[in-house]
Amino acid sequence: MRATYFRCPGMGLVFAHPECYLSAEDERAVYDRHQNSPDDSVIVNSFSLFDRWPRGCQGKSRADFGSGPAPRVGDV
Repeated sequence: MRATYFRCPGMGLVFAHPECYLSAEDERAVYDRHQNSPDDSVIVNSFSLFDRWPRGCQGKSRADFGSGPAPRVGDV
């Protein structure tokens, strides 16, 4: 099935239609294939995106919904 995506014009959030969500079993299979290491420069460098966090969000909380043994946002 091809995924259907929507974009919120106010926030720019892009999200999939709920009918396109993976089952819990399929989601776990994808998660189990993922390798996340603090020694992986690709993973660590991807967090440079947080340097561009909108200035209006200063002082706000951010959640790290990544995959791996530990949170990475706090490490970088």
